[in-house]
Amino acid sequence: MPNIKRARGYRVYGFDGARYIDFYLNGGRALTGHRPAGVLKALKSGGERGLWAEYPGSGRRRSTRLLMRLFPEVDRVSYFPTLESALLSLSEAAGVSVGLADTPFRFQNTQVPLENLEKGAWVVYRRPWALTSKQEKKLTEGGYGRFFIPLIPFPGRLLPVPVCRVRSSAEMPRESREISPVLFEVLIKCMVELQKLRQDDYSHMWMRFDLPGIERVGPYLQFQMDPQSYYRWYEALLEEGVLLPPEQSIPAVVPCEFTEGEVLPLIKGCKERTWKR
Repeated sequence: MPNIKRARGYRVYGFDGARYIDFYLNGGRALTGHRPAGVLKALKSGGERGLWAEYPGSGRRRSTRLLMRLFPEVDRVSYFPTLESALLSLSEAAGVSVGLADTPFRFQNTQVPLENLEKGAWVVYRRPWALTSKQEKKLTEGGYGRFFIPLIPFPGRLLPVPVCRVRSSAEMPRESREISPVLFEVLIKCMVELQKLRQDDYSHMWMRFDLPGIERVGPYLQFQMDPQSYYRWYEALLEEGVLLPPEQSIPAVVPCEFTEGEVLPLIKGCKERTWKR
């Protein structure tokens, strides 16, 4: 990837002055943009009160209340400083090694055996808009296990990771107490932004990318090409001001804001590749 000097909204800027429309969005964590509203204010406010140390506060309770509003099927939540620590605790509670069933493509294409999801050997990584309505219904009914991990958009790995239990009597994974109250404040702001985003309909923008050589689920795109071809494709689009994920295994994400000129190289390139074949 190019070295990035600054990021704003759904665009990033290199040190050479180049501007890129961002289809990587930090693996989907920047779904609400690179400067989520209220986050800097939350960091500053918490920092000024000296709330950096991992001491108890009201953040857990408020975060859980918001999560239950976003996902009404949830009855308990545990928090972890990293995704890895969350999976480790889930594994200890289940007595088996628990893997991450990332949505949408690994999940959609059933590379993860769905019967294993039901047995608890995997936990669903629930990206916004990544599941069909039928899959959403099955997940909320506990058909894909008793827990899931929601992706709460924040551009970075700073946020606490929530593990949500779908209404059941399953034992909760042992959570970490080593989370700063400031980080809970940031988590709360990011959930508020996600809630606002979910109220809008972006489907007309996503459908622009129903193109040859692309598999699309919601705002997520997967390019149908071998890794070497993808690398060349990545380099070519970078020259045109379009930033794709640096690895083919990471789904691209349609930004919530773009101009026609910014996405034209991607749209035109997909059509030309098909024509050349």
